[in-house]
Amino acid sequence: MTGSAAQTMKTRQIVRSGCLIGLVLAFATFLHWYGGRGPALTAAEGKAFLDQVRMSSAGVDHPEVVAAAASLIAHDDGREFYMVNFEQLRTGPEAVKQDRTYARAVLPALLQHGSMPVYVGRIEGLLLGRNESDFGRVAVVRYRSLRDFLVIFTDPSMQSGVDHKFASVAYTEARATSPILSLLAIRVTAACLFGLAALSVWICTRARGA
Repeated sequence: MTGSAAQTMKTRQIVRSGCLIGLVLAFATFLHWYGGRGPALTAAEGKAFLDQVRMSSAGVDHPEVVAAAASLIAHDDGREFYMVNFEQLRTGPEAVKQDRTYARAVLPALLQHGSMPVYVGRIEGLLLGRNESDFGRVAVVRYRSLRDFLVIFTDPSMQSGVDHKFASVAYTEARATSPILSLLAIRVTAACLFGLAALSVWICTRARGA
């Protein structure tokens, strides 16, 4: 092997190692961002958040939110949960505009705290039960933790977004749920994608003689 060939192989090995290390670090960063297994709220944190909820516009206009938040705080385990939202949508272009304005406000805040909508869909009809409200849409939002939810909920910039939400819906219900069985394997999916990227790097560098 000539000196030039040896240097080329060494360079490719360095590139391969750098890419693999970068992918490992990127995956570790993703796991840290996605979280979902943190410590529960302390009593002091819970009280501070509850005071903020009580003083927020949502807490003032909807006192039941304060009691619901207190119940969630009391049972917090620090783990991820899902908020299921049933919405009775207003009609007309102004309602659509308000809905999109709210989405633009809430999405960056959700992503900043490892949270995201995982399902949004139209309700096509009622199969079983009593449909006392004419819900038109359901949205399921994954929150990294109750702590993250309360940080988002009490953020002053989000309070202005709440006005847009209630301008786009005539009625809404939100229910917090913790997973018992979930096939929404985002961590596994991410691991597979990063694994495929690492395998591609390995194959490509070997195919080039590394």
